[in-house]
Amino acid sequence: MDLELGHQVRIMLPSGRISTGTISFLGYLQGEAELQLGVELQTPDPGLHDGSHKGYSYFECKPGYGAFVPFHKLLMVWE
Repeated sequence: MDLELGHQVRIMLPSGRISTGTISFLGYLQGEAELQLGVELQTPDPGLHDGSHKGYSYFECKPGYGAFVPFHKLLMVWE
């Protein structure tokens, strides 16, 4: 299955927690060499963001509901 915006995913967050959400961005962040998934989470996680990174906005969501994770932190995908 090819990854697409809108797919549901289960990811490992930077904190090590497992979370579920929707792909809202797929690409490279300013200053990062590794492909990143921008995910709008179903439940907020302390310390996360609103879809922005280092002053650049990649997608919009409520504060605490956005996560960027590298591709290798993707655990499961479904449509």
